[in-house]
Amino acid sequence: MGSKKKQLLVEGTADQRFFELCLQRAQLANQVAVGPPRDHGAKRDGKGNAISLLPTMIEQLNDGNCERVAIVVDADKVSSGGLGYQQTFQQVKAAVHDHGFTNPYRVAECGFLFKHNDGLPELGLWIMPDNLSDGLLEDFVIKLAQHKDQDLLEEARAAVAKIKTQKFKPHHRSKAEAATWLAWQEIPCLGLHGALSDNLIDWSKPPAKPFEDWLKAVFS
Repeated sequence: MGSKKKQLLVEGTADQRFFELCLQRAQLANQVAVGPPRDHGAKRDGKGNAISLLPTMIEQLNDGNCERVAIVVDADKVSSGGLGYQQTFQQVKAAVHDHGFTNPYRVAECGFLFKHNDGLPELGLWIMPDNLSDGLLEDFVIKLAQHKDQDLLEEARAAVAKIKTQKFKPHHRSKAEAATWLAWQEIPCLGLHGALSDNLIDWSKPPAKPFEDWLKAVFS
């Protein structure tokens, strides 16, 4: 993770580059390291492993190895057996409660910070897409598509809907839609970070601006 003492914990390497570019936009890239659970010693990446790492990250706050810690995870969807927004929030809350972070509050319209009972730096939480809804990072990206790219996005969504034999699970539809849309760009198949590097996201739309403001609230 290098020498940076501010840490943003994410679910996996596929998300890592996306959030690195978000931090770059917020002028925080030189201060904050982004990494999935494996970068912090876990055997596997993923949402559950990221949340399970929070006590370890809090220990690093205690001993001074970290200055700030935040986590970004997907809400997923209750309808598909995922936790959903509410249960994800409760799971994070439970993971940090016994370590003194007992007072979560909203900042930047919809992000969260947890206050510590004994003065440690506040801990940040963002549940994709918007700290209100069930869903994924892909839902966040699709919602923010530039006006000039709406027609292409709708074509991509229509193409996904017409597939006769869908190998992906229904709750991954937004993943398929985002991947198809990005595959039709000038440089195809860059991954979600391509939406940022190709300027396909309208940062004036919510929840983009609130997310950037949340990053600044956590790490500035």
